[in-house]
Amino acid sequence: MLDTNQLYFHRWWPLVGGIAAATVSVAVGTWWWYRAPPAGKAVESKTFDIKETTLKAPSEWVPVAKVSSIFIYPVKSTHAVSVQEAICTPHGLKSGSIRDRVFMVIDENHKFVSGKVLPKLVLVSSKLEGDTLYLSAPGQESLIVNLKEVEQENNIITCRMRADDIDGLDLGNKVSEWLTAFACPSEVGIESLHIVYHYRNQSTRKWEESEAFPLLKASDNSFYADMTAGMLLSEGSVEDLNSRLKSNLSGISVGKGVTPLHFRPNILVSECEPYAEDQWKWMRIGEVIMRQTGPCSR
Repeated sequence: MLDTNQLYFHRWWPLVGGIAAATVSVAVGTWWWYRAPPAGKAVESKTFDIKETTLKAPSEWVPVAKVSSIFIYPVKSTHAVSVQEAICTPHGLKSGSIRDRVFMVIDENHKFVSGKVLPKLVLVSSKLEGDTLYLSAPGQESLIVNLKEVEQENNIITCRMRADDIDGLDLGNKVSEWLTAFACPSEVGIESLHIVYHYRNQSTRKWEESEAFPLLKASDNSFYADMTAGMLLSEGSVEDLNSRLKSNLSGISVGKGVTPLHFRPNILVSECEPYAEDQWKWMRIGEVIMRQTGPCSR
């Protein structure tokens, strides 16, 4: 499990868990990283193969930070759920009945709709208890969805998310009407909103290996997350960003600035230098080993 007591990791990059069903917890421990050879020096070698060099987990670790928070986003693009511990699976974090990004918002054409398109989506909160999904939003009556009934109705929709076609079970008209009334999609030319459910325990998505993400393997997949199973961010990086915003936007109000949740991390760490996580190729929290696959596009 992920336990924020013991942390041995990397920064705000998409991550891949190396051990299925291990637990991670919040702010309880030290996190460690493996110090890889300097990138420039290694690349100069004609025989250097980044995948052969970095896809094997190291045996020696250095403590670098502590886990301060763990977040799961049951419904992609909506409000985060803060948890004290989570199981790290190949497809994302899990805590009790809550799994990361197993629900996704789509439009009437079955295309994924993000919080960037409809910012009000981030105000939608969700809670999972067994086979029941609870949805709430400001000014709206809470909605209860029986997932067993959704599975029995078996209304499978093939959705378009970025460049992928992914199946999901439609949660039904009641959910569609509720979310459409709240998020006002007509303001951006969308007729209606729907939520689909990734009912399978395995992801069918496959990544194509590319030079852009040399550490990404075909088997590194998630449910409805943009890329891989998780993303890690340090508090120091966010604090440094806010200080830069204030100094570079002198005379312009930046309000409360940027919060870690603007970057939607799964794991937030503290007690490290800003952007230190950019250098972590391998991370470990307790017995959970994770591999960096690439930077967060946010």
